[in-house]
Amino acid sequence: MREKRKFSSEFKLEQVLKHTNDHRSYGAISKEVGIDHSLLRRWVGLYKSKGILGLKINKTKTVFSLDFKLKVVKYLISNNLSLLDASIKFEVP
Repeated sequence: MREKRKFSSEFKLEQVLKHTNDHRSYGAISKEVGIDHSLLRRWVGLYKSKGILGLKINKTKTVFSLDFKLKVVKYLISNNLSLLDASIKFEVP
């Protein structure tokens, strides 16, 4: 199994700004720094919705109740959201 890589908030912000300020593509940035483009899309979404706080590293593991999970899934289906959009909206990994 592949080890999960941790990225600093500063690194995340630097990559997000390459996309938002320099108008570079997700693909170009992801190739340059060796990350998956979907991870970069997630960082950009978090930055747009929460600012720099969205890129901060969460050091605690969150446990979600069954009711919360059902609420998220129902919202996702009824609003035709992608997993990425739902993840950003409900602040879940």
